[in-house]
Amino acid sequence: MDKDAQCNAAAEQYYQPLYRYCLLQLGGDLSAADDCVQETFLRMLEKKDTLDFTGNIRSWLYSTAYRVIKEYRLRNRREMELCPGDLDVETVSAEQDTASAEEAAKLLSALSDEEYRLLEAYYDSEHGSKAAVAKEYGMTMAQLYKRVQTLRLRLLRRQPAVDEAEKQQSDCSNRQKFKRGR
Repeated sequence: MDKDAQCNAAAEQYYQPLYRYCLLQLGGDLSAADDCVQETFLRMLEKKDTLDFTGNIRSWLYSTAYRVIKEYRLRNRREMELCPGDLDVETVSAEQDTASAEEAAKLLSALSDEEYRLLEAYYDSEHGSKAAVAKEYGMTMAQLYKRVQTLRLRLLRRQPAVDEAEKQQSDCSNRQKFKRGR
C-alpha cells in the first residue's frame, strides 16, 4: 500500500475518535476542534514519507493532536483569558460596541502611559514574542504575567456596578478592542 493510501486509511479510521478527543480537550468548541483535527491530519500528510504506518500511527496522531491543541490554546490564550464564558462576542450590537469603546477609553485613561504601553505590547504580541516584551521591560516572564494580571484586576475594580451579564459582555468587548481613544 502506498503512503497516500495509508494516510487515507488512517484518516478514515481515526478522524472521529480524534475529533472527539479534540472536542473534549477544547471544552466543546466545535470550530476549534475541527481546526485542530485538520491541522493534525495536515501534519500527517506533510510527514507521510517519514512515518511508519505499520507501527502505532494512532499514538503519533494523538500526540500530534495534543501538540496542535497546545499551540492553538497558546495562540488564542488572550481571547480565552479575557472572555472565558462568552461564546460569541460578535453578537454584540453596534451601539454596545460604541459604548464599550468609550468605557474602555475611560478605564484605560487611569493607566500611566508606561502601563498602557506594557499592556498593549503584551496583548498585541504572539506567544513567542511575549519573552521579547518581558526583556524590553526588564522583567522575567513571571514578573510580566504578574504585572499584567495586577493591571487587569485594577481595571476590573474601576468598572461601575452593572448587572452581571452586561458586565461580562462589556469586559470582554473592552479588552478585546484594547485601543485607547484620547
